[in-house]
Amino acid sequence: MEIKDLNILIIDDVCEILQEFEDILNNFGVSQISKAKTAAEAKKVAPDLNNLDIVFCDWHLPDSTGLDLLTYFKKNYPKVYFLIFTSETDKKIITQAFENGSDGLFFKPLKKENITQNILKYLKSINSVQAIGNNTDQIINELYEKELYFLQEIFKSTSDFVIVLDFNFMIIKVNRSFCNAVGLSEGELIGKSIKNFVPIKSPLLECLRKGQMKTEQRIEFIAIDGEVHQTLLTMNPIEKESLGISGLLLLAKSIKHELELQNELAIALKDECIAGLASGMSHENNNSLMILLGKLLKLERSLHNKGLLEVKDQELIDNIRENSHRIHHITQALKEYTQENTNKFEFSEKLKLEEIITHILSLVDIRLKNSHIYLQLNNYDSHFYLNTNKNLLNKVILQIIENSIHAVANLNHKSVELFFEYDDYLSITFIDSGNGVPFELKDKVFDPFFTTGIFGKDKGLGMSVSRGIMKKIGGDLVLQEISSQLRVKLIIPYK
Repeated sequence: MEIKDLNILIIDDVCEILQEFEDILNNFGVSQISKAKTAAEAKKVAPDLNNLDIVFCDWHLPDSTGLDLLTYFKKNYPKVYFLIFTSETDKKIITQAFENGSDGLFFKPLKKENITQNILKYLKSINSVQAIGNNTDQIINELYEKELYFLQEIFKSTSDFVIVLDFNFMIIKVNRSFCNAVGLSEGELIGKSIKNFVPIKSPLLECLRKGQMKTEQRIEFIAIDGEVHQTLLTMNPIEKESLGISGLLLLAKSIKHELELQNELAIALKDECIAGLASGMSHENNNSLMILLGKLLKLERSLHNKGLLEVKDQELIDNIRENSHRIHHITQALKEYTQENTNKFEFSEKLKLEEIITHILSLVDIRLKNSHIYLQLNNYDSHFYLNTNKNLLNKVILQIIENSIHAVANLNHKSVELFFEYDDYLSITFIDSGNGVPFELKDKVFDPFFTTGIFGKDKGLGMSVSRGIMKKIGGDLVLQEISSQLRVKLIIPYK
């Protein structure tokens, strides 16, 4: 058979594309060309086409898809050479096409060489290569190399991790994203076991040992510097004798962003629960304090009227009254802290710096006194005004002070200092008598879910979320080197 003898059906709903196909095929001398604009029309004309050889079909059709038509033609016309063309570059489409029996796939815009390549492949498959000349193999190889280069570029540039293993779990191919994540080049990775890049008890290793092809399981990959990458992984066997490949294909999608959202949601839910508890506690405490202060006043008057109120009794009564008021103020501060709605992203105009600092100190005052920690405010202007989200800023400053309290709690010398600077931004640098942030953790402390004992005993917002909050209000949270130590610095917009 020669090219001019082929019987070809083209399926596409765009007239211009049908005409372009026809012009290219006419240049090859093909005269038996049929066209259809819908799947229904293609199914209708197919029985009337004697010895149909090749179908070119678009992926998107008005009444169906190329995938559905592929299944239909392979079932009813198994000898037909079915080719799909599309403008989509999603790897899922490519995978679906070949898994369902497509004999080839190429991409829009249409190119003469793509059509030529697939026709030549068909003719070669029916052992009629000689009919189109002695240089057929050379033409096929050149065109195949172009298509292969295009697919390799997709493979290299995708943001997902793509890893090909042999059946001994050794890496035989990886893409650029995985190389960047683990910190090694492709040449350094090839020949290494995938076991080197996952935890010892990783579920991936269990699946590999048992030969289980599980889909969408959570897998951690570990870089050479210890950084952990959370992914959602699928695993599929590869059996392509024509390509000389036999092994396992791992596709891993980073879920870092999804985990960050989950973390923020968990914190929001926790804040909501705490707000409810604080409200109930405030109500009960205030009722109890009112009763206590009322009875205390009656006792004071009774003793006074009877001439029994001695100096030491008056001092005791005043002390009880003072601490009762203190409990009220602390309870009220906690209630305000938890009940301000952070979902309503509002900025307070002319918010006094003193209001923020006084509010926070009221929450940590008892801890500071009980732990004998000295807190000092340097260059503090209580009358400085801000335009910011009060509640979000409160949360971050409180968290950093809590971290400092924890860092110095067991030291002989215990101090926490806040240094205020006023420029284009208000900046607050936190310095305590602890050792600061270790230099080896500099690049990790802002990773989601990174925890260490120096940050609030693995509680609270965490540095990643705190930094995210600061960026939301137009500021930042950075690490600054001071006296050979890394210290936390807040940058806060105030205009």
